[in-house]
Amino acid sequence: LIITIPIFTSIIFMITQVIHGKVNGVYFAASLFPPAMISLFAIRLLLSSNTKRLDRLNDAIKRR
Repeated sequence: LIITIPIFTSIIFMITQVIHGKVNGVYFAASLFPPAMISLFAIRLLLSSNTKRLDRLNDAIKRR
């Protein structure tokens, strides 16, 4: 959900600009860069939480 919201918002902004005929390179970059960075940050958070979870699981397995 964290990853899909910025992608959908950028798609909606691009569709509205295409309808009005105002698309240029600056707007394209400005509308896609922040959602892409948010998505990458969200993926990074998910991966870091998964590695922490795996570390705890490995510790629990080693204790047995």
